[in-house]
Amino acid sequence: MPAKNHSREPARPTSGNNRRGARTRKRILDVAEQLFAKHGIDGVSMRTLVAHSKVNLASVHYYFGSKKALFEEVFARRAQVITDKRLKMLDECHEAPGRPPLVNQILEAFLRPVLEDDREGGGAAYARIRTRLAAEGSAWARDIPSRLFDDSSHRFIDALAASLPHISEEDLYLRFNILLGAMFFTIANPARIEFLSRGLVDVSNRAHATEYLVDFFAQAFAAPSRTVVQPATPVRRAIKFTTPMVAKRSASKYTAMRR
Repeated sequence: MPAKNHSREPARPTSGNNRRGARTRKRILDVAEQLFAKHGIDGVSMRTLVAHSKVNLASVHYYFGSKKALFEEVFARRAQVITDKRLKMLDECHEAPGRPPLVNQILEAFLRPVLEDDREGGGAAYARIRTRLAAEGSAWARDIPSRLFDDSSHRFIDALAASLPHISEEDLYLRFNILLGAMFFTIANPARIEFLSRGLVDVSNRAHATEYLVDFFAQAFAAPSRTVVQPATPVRRAIKFTTPMVAKRSASKYTAMRR
């Protein structure tokens, strides 16, 4: 008769435990997002986070490990959703009768996922966090948006370059930088222009704000180049940031968009 094995196996998590764990994890992320947006990462203590989340400190360490890791996940959670929606819309951009100009389509694909995707109330908090990161001096803080957004942003810059061959590379980047600033300020502080215009302008209507920004920046990007630098082709720009194979696919793709 075989000897009985009296050693205990670790308990396996049940579906109920998994659901409770997922809810706890999401609650910590949601609370952390609001606190980081309001106070910044240095202004939020673990004690404050635990109190607002109604969890114990061990739960925060279990799910995220550290405050920095939690901050990165708060930012990455929305960044991934935004990037996926942007690239899906960008893939659908093409010239055809009855469609808006290609530049307008590209700009809408870039702006709409950020400006209008606020169903859970996190859009403004995300924008404030992004603005705080831009003001941070540490390499760690600067690296987060770069790591999460650079690849997709270069896709949009290449698409705009292919649609605007008369624009120099320098002007293209400068205009893209201004686009980023307008986008974040529109989300992070919509009350400012409402107060300044004495109620005449209300950018809390995100659909209207998106439409206005798309039209405005379509004209801004199409304006004559201020520099005399020879514009870089999408292929050369793509090679700068990716492998030659990816650059070749990118060039073919944007050529097809213009057909």
